[in-house]
Amino acid sequence: MYKDVSIRQPTQDSTNLKLLDDEQENRRYWFARHCHKYGNTLAPSGISWDDVFERNEGITLKEYIKFAKKNKLGEKYVQNKSR
Repeated sequence: MYKDVSIRQPTQDSTNLKLLDDEQENRRYWFARHCHKYGNTLAPSGISWDDVFERNEGITLKEYIKFAKKNKLGEKYVQNKSR
């Protein structure tokens, strides 16, 4: 059932976000890629994938993308995946 996502907890911004341990950051990075790919389409929960990411990770997808670029996570996780 669709839940009202207008009532949200305060989220972190990319300046306050810290890297998690490698395994958890890898999971969060690939989850962000999945959510970005499907963006505003509805997840099985009935809310957009952007909102699913924010609800689960405590930061907006847009802010996480800035954080990932700043920390060059794409280079780290995409290159490691092909090895």
